Amino acid sequence: MSEFTVISIEETDDGIAFAKLKNGDDLSLASNGVARYNGSLFKDYSDIISHVTLETIFDAMSHEIYNKMKR
Repeated sequence: MSEFTVISIEETDDGIAFAKLKNGDDLSLASNGVARYNGSLFKDYSDIISHVTLETIFDAMSHEIYNKMKR
């Protein structure tokens, strides 16, 4: 799981947040809740984006990706 650890988060002025994983993969989250993994649509977090931190969402994304790849 350590290769899917979030190592940095950057927010832009236009409402997009980017996270870099330890393995070099990229996660992004737009202000409307749309999340992407390496540019591909991943999930819609619009229902929770105003209730939890970016760190929490990116951590949940990385765990879900790791679990899918592990299968």
